[in-house]
Amino acid sequence: MPFLSRFNKLGMTFGRNIEAVVGLNLVEKHLSEDDPATPPTANVEKEIINAFGRLDIQAMAFLDPRYPKRILPLNDQSPEISDMPHVFPSLNDARDSLITTMQKVMHFTSAMFPETFSFTGFLRLDFMMCIPLEHINRQRMHISELEAWRSAISPLLEDSLKPEGSKDRFCAASLELMYLAGYVTTCLMRTYNGTCPDTKIFMPQFEQMVVLSEELLNHPNMNQSNATYMFEMHTICPLYAVSWYCPQKTLRRKAISLLLGPARREALWDSVMVGKLAEWIMNLEDENYEGEYAPEHVRCTRGDILGYNMVTRQAEVRCFVPAPHSFDVVDRTAILNF
Repeated sequence: MPFLSRFNKLGMTFGRNIEAVVGLNLVEKHLSEDDPATPPTANVEKEIINAFGRLDIQAMAFLDPRYPKRILPLNDQSPEISDMPHVFPSLNDARDSLITTMQKVMHFTSAMFPETFSFTGFLRLDFMMCIPLEHINRQRMHISELEAWRSAISPLLEDSLKPEGSKDRFCAASLELMYLAGYVTTCLMRTYNGTCPDTKIFMPQFEQMVVLSEELLNHPNMNQSNATYMFEMHTICPLYAVSWYCPQKTLRRKAISLLLGPARREALWDSVMVGKLAEWIMNLEDENYEGEYAPEHVRCTRGDILGYNMVTRQAEVRCFVPAPHSFDVVDRTAILNF
């Protein structure tokens, strides 16, 4: 596929995003026309569709110019959890199921942005995003579906993650990391009453995400000469989630250090770019408190990459910082070199 080869050479560029959207729209068309009575999709075609499905997840987390309101569920549609086996027969089956589940989660997240939300920024992550009352049940449904997936893969994970030399260990760790990132970010979306999420209760998940990321980065698969760019998500997005959501200084700094080196790209994500952004945001928060854990009322909101230049390796970034001793927020911007 010409798209894959050009994307692999150039990494994260705005022009490639247009091609990505074309590919994602083709996959959507294929899925909408899929007839259960037709023969199963050939393995090669299925892998291509799944690859774009994984790219779809990352696009919605980073840069997705597609208008989100078209994927909002109709009001008369009751949320349903996808059919899921009690135990997955293989890691491949578990991966296919997780891709489908995560696509639905990210569609839901994208649809929660208000109509007044500006899509001029590139980073689609809002710590203070609020779920309208009529969609609370959908959030709970997605959380339940992720928990059901984790239960169904549990026996496979126990077998694959125990022996250090297991050939399935890399795949199993990647799936667990992807699940944790999706689960934590879904749980931490605010409810309609504006209550700030208690990030401390997710410290075990944050710690596990960092441990798994370290293991993946030290795996022989990641030490190959061509491992500086990968089509699939592995560690960048989960580590950025830790550096953004985790309230503990020590763990956040460790996640940021893993983003900053070794430099790598995964689909639309550049590790150094988001590492520099996370470091800048954390330093802004550190100005307003002392201690190991950041209070929820000092956390920055609405992280955006307003623009970037891959030639000069510079990015214009923005976030909103709560003003001390008030309910106001201050719009802060900076130019980061990455």
